[in-house]
Amino acid sequence: MPPSREGRAPDPGADSYLAGAPGEAENRTAGPKELRLKMAEKRKLSFPRKKRRYLVEFSLEGVPCTGFSNDLSASGIFVRSARLPSPGTTLSLTVHLPGGKRATLSCRVVRSQRVPGALASIKPSGFAARISQAPEEYFQLLATLG
Repeated sequence: MPPSREGRAPDPGADSYLAGAPGEAENRTAGPKELRLKMAEKRKLSFPRKKRRYLVEFSLEGVPCTGFSNDLSASGIFVRSARLPSPGTTLSLTVHLPGGKRATLSCRVVRSQRVPGALASIKPSGFAARISQAPEEYFQLLATLG
């Protein structure tokens, strides 16, 4: 190796920042599906999902719609609904909490899936949304669900 400007041989790990973070090489060879699975695993560790059924109201193209939560976490919610917004849609979801309380969540839809009726008991039709803003009552509810 040619010497560096200071007259020393460069450290072999010194330019590792050019290669990216540790483990990033594997990510470059992995396909999009594998990357999504790895990212999903990391999110599951950070924000565990709680399977609970609460009434959810939202408006889609000016039409009032309802659904039910399938699972929820501090970072997202999956809503079972016959009306499916397109990914990228920004929504305001009103979740009916126990005791007559309501929590309004600002969200962006990240995935919508329609499942044939024969598979509805196995995999629900609905949409997943990433929460960008939520009131304290929502996080308090998550804490009590354990």
